[in-house]
Amino acid sequence: MSNADGTHPVRLTHGIWDATPLWSPDGRWIAYYSDHNADVWMVPSAGGESRQLTSGPARDFPYGWLRDGSGVILQRRGAGDDQLLVAPLDGGPVRPLFAAPAGNVYGYPSPDGSNVAFILSRAGRSTLWVQNMTGGPVRQLTTEGFEDVRLVRMWSPDGKQLLYTSGRTGTTDLWIANVETGQLRQLTDDIHNDWGGTWSPDGRWVLFYSDRGGQQDLWVVAAEGGPARRVTADLRYENNAIWSHDGRTITYASQNVAVSLDAMPAEGGTKRTLVALDGYGLADLTLSPTAGRRCFPRTAAAIRTSGRCPSPAAR
Repeated sequence: MSNADGTHPVRLTHGIWDATPLWSPDGRWIAYYSDHNADVWMVPSAGGESRQLTSGPARDFPYGWLRDGSGVILQRRGAGDDQLLVAPLDGGPVRPLFAAPAGNVYGYPSPDGSNVAFILSRAGRSTLWVQNMTGGPVRQLTTEGFEDVRLVRMWSPDGKQLLYTSGRTGTTDLWIANVETGQLRQLTDDIHNDWGGTWSPDGRWVLFYSDRGGQQDLWVVAAEGGPARRVTADLRYENNAIWSHDGRTITYASQNVAVSLDAMPAEGGTKRTLVALDGYGLADLTLSPTAGRRCFPRTAAAIRTSGRCPSPAAR
């Protein structure tokens, strides 16, 4: 963990592969995945002793927090269908987040916690669904079966739209679904691959990855549609990109031979290197709720992350 400007990095955990850090709503805790026992743990963000939350028969990955901070949402893999569960902080038993259809489920709650959107993967097809957390029937939003299970910050800030990746055109593109009406809209349509979209805090812009420039770079497009603007154009490999809370800065991991944590003005300009990590990989960058600190796992060079925009569903 470090300050938002990259200063004063502090080591919070000491595992070989501690990954997927997720801040609690109040910023006091960080939930994470420990490869030591393939379970979910949490550690005080100010530093201190870690606490184990799950000890299931399979691999548990943290996916988010309940809105009130009373539990960690996780995905359990390897014990039948992949499923979304909740690990209460009060020590109660792990329970299902909701009654999901049969199949592998990958999903995230809406900003206000009233709904959960999820990709249901079964029989080689992946489709987008929504479930109201107060009950009622589950709603299916897509039927083509080409949606990507690598979900990255899919809910719009106002909770009215869902951003997802689909391969229905032969290459991967970004699409937007209206939660209330179910209307689908294609946001990008380049002949190359676009993926890993992230809403800006005001919901006006979408940051995403694309290989349309002949290599993996960061691009930005207006959420209402239009031409995309290239953000990075060097020979380095960018991933794990996030917006600052005010939407004015984009922070991301950048690697070639060495790895660094870089920041760039969202409107374009000169990048700044916040942290250089020679001999390490960098994954799962996340910003504290108060915008004052960033948290990220470092991995030894032998297990350096690679591939597109790592996320729990992609591992």
